[in-house]
Amino acid sequence: MTNRASVPPTQTPPTHTPATHTPATHTPAIPASLTDLAATVDHLGVAIKQLVRMLSNVRDSNALATNRWTVTDVAAHVAGNLEVCTAMVRGVPSPAGSIDAIGALNDLVIATLGERDINRLGEHIEAHAAAYIEAISSLDGDPLVPWHAHLHVPASTLAGLSLGESIVHGLDIARATDQAWPVRTLWARTVIDAGLYVLPHYLKPDRVADRRMRFEVRLRGADPLIAHLHIADGQLTVAERSAGRDEVDCYVSADPWTFVRVMYGRSGLGAPLAAGKIVAWGRRPWLGLRLPGYFRAP
Repeated sequence: MTNRASVPPTQTPPTHTPATHTPATHTPAIPASLTDLAATVDHLGVAIKQLVRMLSNVRDSNALATNRWTVTDVAAHVAGNLEVCTAMVRGVPSPAGSIDAIGALNDLVIATLGERDINRLGEHIEAHAAAYIEAISSLDGDPLVPWHAHLHVPASTLAGLSLGESIVHGLDIARATDQAWPVRTLWARTVIDAGLYVLPHYLKPDRVADRRMRFEVRLRGADPLIAHLHIADGQLTVAERSAGRDEVDCYVSADPWTFVRVMYGRSGLGAPLAAGKIVAWGRRPWLGLRLPGYFRAP
């Protein structure tokens, strides 16, 4: 596995105000093979085309796709989010000043877009995706760009998070309209790796207060992606290696797409555990069952 590297100090943006609920620290856990900007953007482009094709086959755009959004709302969210991300690539700070404010921003984006015709929304998604891909592909290297909560992330991380939005909301629409939604394993691995960069800011401090836990998460594949999560004093640190095998409390092995669905709140743990898609073991294996509950769903 490629060695992971922290963001060089020279790339660190000016001091910013962190999300008030997350005093977390994070050592980026990003293998270059998965965070190559051009490759991640290519994955995003293919996923977007697949999503737009699916939208063209939607017959009931008023079907409920999430607990409060219709298919139309989800499509509008995807289009608007691509536009917001394009602005961030160009250096415009996110309107969401905290992780908790992202939900309100999403609702505002849907209301502002206003378009309700599902086919025209597909055209909006295509157009905004093209602008986003052009903007992010024109960057020199993989610089830090603004993100939500006054944070900055590598452009490849932003692209990976956008890929996550596309494949998860594609799943929402597919389920609501009874369509197939194939997801490539590499897409899911890329989404997880991008998510590790911001995962500390999704930790629920009240769920882990006064607890100390070390996890080793292994995402399956020809070249397994391994991340070590250390929770202590209400904070999460993500690193490539733990201090030692004896200090790992719980090992988790997971199918990448299954893990994405669980962490994004699109699946419970029962079926994946029964099917062997997720397995936990170690001296405190029950912590693997609790791990998703320690975080907000994106």
